[in-house]
Amino acid sequence: MKTKADLENTFGVSPATIQNWIKTRLIPSPSTNGYYTDNTFEEIKSIIDNHDSKLKFRANRKRNTERFIHNDTLDNNHSADVVEQIIEVHQHYSTGTELTLLALAVVLLEKESLVAVSGKEIVVTQSGSASAKFKQFLNEWLYNSDSNSFSELYEHIKTAVGSVNEFDLLGTVYQSIRTTSEKSASGAYFTPTQVLGGISILPHEKVIDPCCGSGRMLLNSISPQHSPNLLYARDTDEIALKICRVNFALFFKSTAINPHIEKRDFIFGATNQTELFNTGNPEKFDVVISNPPWGAKFSTNEKKSLFSKYPELKTTESFAVCLYNAIQLLNEEGRLYFMLPESVLSVDTHYSIRKYFMNHTKSQKVWRFGNAFKNVVSKVIRLDLFKHIEDEAGLSVIDKSSRIKIPKDILRNDTLQIPVVSNDYEVEIIRKMFAGKHSSLQGNCVFGLGIVTGNNAQHILDMAVKHSEPVYKGKDIVPFRMNFPETHIVFKPENFQQVAPVDLYRQKKICYRFISSNVVMALDTNGSLLLNSANFFIPQAQLPFEVIVTLFNSSVITFFYQRVFNSIKLLRNHIEDFPLPLLAQNDIDRLLQLHKSGTEGKLDIQEVNKYVGGLYGLTDEQIQYISKAVNKHGP
Repeated sequence: MKTKADLENTFGVSPATIQNWIKTRLIPSPSTNGYYTDNTFEEIKSIIDNHDSKLKFRANRKRNTERFIHNDTLDNNHSADVVEQIIEVHQHYSTGTELTLLALAVVLLEKESLVAVSGKEIVVTQSGSASAKFKQFLNEWLYNSDSNSFSELYEHIKTAVGSVNEFDLLGTVYQSIRTTSEKSASGAYFTPTQVLGGISILPHEKVIDPCCGSGRMLLNSISPQHSPNLLYARDTDEIALKICRVNFALFFKSTAINPHIEKRDFIFGATNQTELFNTGNPEKFDVVISNPPWGAKFSTNEKKSLFSKYPELKTTESFAVCLYNAIQLLNEEGRLYFMLPESVLSVDTHYSIRKYFMNHTKSQKVWRFGNAFKNVVSKVIRLDLFKHIEDEAGLSVIDKSSRIKIPKDILRNDTLQIPVVSNDYEVEIIRKMFAGKHSSLQGNCVFGLGIVTGNNAQHILDMAVKHSEPVYKGKDIVPFRMNFPETHIVFKPENFQQVAPVDLYRQKKICYRFISSNVVMALDTNGSLLLNSANFFIPQAQLPFEVIVTLFNSSVITFFYQRVFNSIKLLRNHIEDFPLPLLAQNDIDRLLQLHKSGTEGKLDIQEVNKYVGGLYGLTDEQIQYISKAVNKHGP
């Protein structure tokens, strides 16, 4: 007998998702005693696996067995072919991951004359107690694997590797063997080559990577002159730590070294905010460097534990916990280098960690790398934090072509959102928008969400039928107008997964695209229904609806949205936080005229941009710059 909890574990979804599947009749309810029979459970699995919708994608993410070559972690184009050959050998012999990696490790160590294979034993060529420990480490690895296949596997991999010279071939093969679901669950993706430059660590400095993986980021940032005894590498992944130990030997071309490589949990190993790595007085380091896990999956109990341990963070996001702990490991002159998703700069849920690193370091740099991680949607930054003043106090944003100083006065205390700007000129525009007297819609709107049917294939119709009515999608909303929709719905709220209060749909309201790189709004006076790609709000402020629509459709507002909020989802808090200029009656009258022209299709958007830009005190040159910058993103 199975329960709803078994469905959650099987498909990797939340209790709310299971309940929505039941509510929308995608799957049956359990019996009155809360159980499914084994046959019913198998039928449900078949339903989800064959369901042609996003539900299938969500349900199968946890079970995703897709693999791909991580050529983003390779230095040479030819090396991808080598990785592919190694994986083919691995699959041909059906050996465990560890034996394949050990065989590759021995091949690489042998190329540097650090080991040799003698019968069923791996011999280390250097002497000393450290080398003896390294020999023991390799042979224990061998004995705990399927050693009967080792010799043949080793010979095939040796042929595949040939003369290739690659910095972290072991780590790349490991990542390429792992499935998407395995990497997603741990939030662990090894650091691509293109983001590793520009970090300078001196040979005498004490350095730690608390989420080291294969050791790739740490080793790429030091020189062979560094004392291995000053290097600390920690992780929870035992296979990655084995690779890390081999990579250290390859980097220093020696097995007679003593780096501190340990299995330790940087997230749950702390019992409170002053006790890290299960020690009452945490060690301090000159440098903390890491690509911590992003979005690691935690159980309900683990989340409760994190909320209890880190109340200041108000989140269980794995990278935020790691960053919080890492800052506490820095000595008074220390510095930190962390790879993070760009969303840490602007998303509201990351406000607490932004506040923490701003308040506990004296200068900050943000290096923007875009979509640097293969098969990871999030854009990537490197966050450099300095406990001392490096160059000058404050915040800088750096990309391929520029370095931009971000003044703290444009970081609002309530959000501390860091603008993603391209140059100092854009900083000045944003400053001007903040500088003038302005208001906002904060607390002055009633918001409503579009309908989530839970099963569009069943509920969304391509043509009108008896009792149906039109329903608008986000793409049906264009600036100032709502194009007649191509879809219809029989509106029975009780059948849908999510519905706003019905009376809100029937009121005069402002509708907007939910997912969009530009702010796009239109006034609805017909009581129309919306799908969840379109949301709406009903202002309670004194401003006419038409004036609000005109302001938000300007390129000036979209520029602010793109640079400050850095989002492709227009959220309620964005709409409430836009700084809206204070308006005289003549301004209101002019904006009403512009809205009328917009609804009639007679409006040149540049008229709106020029007038709205003037309300913020922007120059004609700045308004033209905004128009060109925004147009690159399209409507």
